[in-house]
Amino acid sequence: SYDNSITILGVGDNLAHEQGFLTASTGSGYDFRPFYKNIKPFISSADLATVNQETPLATALGSASGYPHFNTPTEMGDALIDAGFDVANMGNNHMFDMGVDGAYVTREYWDEKNIPCTGFYYGYDDLFDFRIVEKNGIKVAFLSFVEMTNDELPSSYSAIVVYMNDPDLVRSMIEEAKEKADIVVVHAHWGDENTDVTNDYVYNEAQKLVGWGADIA
Repeated sequence: SYDNSITILGVGDNLAHEQGFLTASTGSGYDFRPFYKNIKPFISSADLATVNQETPLATALGSASGYPHFNTPTEMGDALIDAGFDVANMGNNHMFDMGVDGAYVTREYWDEKNIPCTGFYYGYDDLFDFRIVEKNGIKVAFLSFVEMTNDELPSSYSAIVVYMNDPDLVRSMIEEAKEKADIVVVHAHWGDENTDVTNDYVYNEAQKLVGWGADIA
């Protein structure tokens, strides 16, 4: 028998400015686990915890960097997993800060760690191979849509990012995910920076997502 309820915890935006990784430096690498020590009990106690990793984990391609073009040590990903996160989202405006190659490397990091990852997809097969996680007999699908990215994804790549201004694709993904899962959770990266006031765009787009079948956004 199983308890037919689950708790879903969402966190974001997780990023490291230069001072962050300088603080985490051990001399031979980085240890970000102390950053999450006080919230680890909350994260690990949730049935499913998902995080928007705002910056590329692409130190395989180049040195760590802060604003404006972020590149975060992969040890931050290690710390997120240690803290108890089950799902990672890449879909946000900084995802191409290290170019498309940086996005590939970041996605490959999560794949190697067996952490379901949303937001950056290798192609349409990958896009519709939804990240569905089952817990307590309940299937939860995680999707990711973005309002914009700081850099464009060149058409020469087969990779896909789903923008909110492609409503037909957004709707088809939600509706298909709804058929395969009990709950559809959407990572939506949108809105204005440096304000706590939600703009009309977000209200309107959120209503569309819910109307198409999203349960949480």
